[in-house]
Amino acid sequence: MKKFLPILILVVVAFAFGCTGVSEKTFSGDGITFQYPGTWENKSISELEASIPILEYGAASVIAYLGNDTEEFAVLKLTATSGGYVRSPSEWLQITESSFEPSQIISKDESIKVAGKDAALLQYREGGKYFTMVHIKIDESKGYQLYYSSPQSDLATLKKIIESFKIS
Repeated sequence: MKKFLPILILVVVAFAFGCTGVSEKTFSGDGITFQYPGTWENKSISELEASIPILEYGAASVIAYLGNDTEEFAVLKLTATSGGYVRSPSEWLQITESSFEPSQIISKDESIKVAGKDAALLQYREGGKYFTMVHIKIDESKGYQLYYSSPQSDLATLKKIIESFKIS
């Protein structure tokens, strides 16, 4: 047994410590703060902004655009102009949902909270990829939209981001 004791101690000590996993990074700017996976990098905001339509009753500007080879995450700030308003989460969900075929919609939820604010979530599938949108209304003139895409329907990463999301 004496010969095996050093081996046993080596094995037990080796298993006594674990890795905490990939560290997280923090985004802070434009009135928001959130944590995201440490493996993500900044992506080209100008590339994403080019795809945002010009709207008559408000503007959407990209605050953050992050991701890796398989996942992407973006935050857009919504600002209503005179004569416009930021839709409530339930109104946004109803209108957005109607723009998809029912077979594309994976999940929806109009009763979530993000940073203590009412929000709605819609996840849909297109071309083998899953897209999730979260609409947050701050007040009549201000809101945010979160966009997350992944090859899987699992929302664990997005939920961690939402749990850390703060609005100042």
